[in-house]
Amino acid sequence: MEDAYQILRIARNARPDEITRAFHRERVLWNPERHGGSEASQQKMKAIHQAYEVLMNPVSRTQHDAVLPPPLPPPAKPKPIPYTPPAMHPPVPPVSSRRAPLRRPAPAASQPRSSAWVSFWPITVGILLVRVIIGSLNDSPGKHIPISQAELDSSIRPLLTGEKPIIIHDLVDVPPTYPGGPNSLRKYLHQHLRQTRAIPLTELHDGVQIRFIIDTNGTLSDIRVTRSYLPECDSEALRIVRQMPPWNPAEYQGQKVWTNHSLWINFRKGHYATGQH
Repeated sequence: MEDAYQILRIARNARPDEITRAFHRERVLWNPERHGGSEASQQKMKAIHQAYEVLMNPVSRTQHDAVLPPPLPPPAKPKPIPYTPPAMHPPVPPVSSRRAPLRRPAPAASQPRSSAWVSFWPITVGILLVRVIIGSLNDSPGKHIPISQAELDSSIRPLLTGEKPIIIHDLVDVPPTYPGGPNSLRKYLHQHLRQTRAIPLTELHDGVQIRFIIDTNGTLSDIRVTRSYLPECDSEALRIVRQMPPWNPAEYQGQKVWTNHSLWINFRKGHYATGQH
């Protein structure tokens, strides 16, 4: 006879209630109706009933256990690996016993150094010449004079006059205008602008840009050249702008405000043209 415990898939020390539960479990699992009435399922059901009858009777169970081979011993537990603490770092030696760092020996006093100056003086002279040439190009007429970085940082900048802060607007709803409009401004420049010397033909393409501040009364202040042309033209442009009458101030949200404004003046032989920026 086969091992009844293996047929019911239980341990050898199973209790009667455990044997009963295993019997019903295997009987439902190997029901011939679930397997189409196969011969294997019928033989399995017959073995399940025989194993159940043998194990539920104490006398037949004792005889059955005497025939079975002894159970295998439980597997031995692995021996624990002894813990070995990591090796400690050697102690740091005291400062007095440390080895002094190596130092590069100082150059001998008799070592000649004139050769280094002789080899580098052409480079030094070349750098000085380049700086002189660049400086002369920056001072040449027609060079664009950039606006200060403080004016480019934001469109609204505070300007303190005494104790009262003044806000200068770059973006306005109504820009400032010359009294009478552009035609009056062109007429004013034509009447008051004087040409100090003949302008070469190669310089007919350029002019002078003047930048100034217009307050709420239309008065011009902080008049300066932001794009130079010729020294005589720069002086003449500054003179004529300083003599201008008050302008119509700019408006922002229905109120008169301070604002920046620039004026472009072209110097041409026998003809003067202006533009606003």
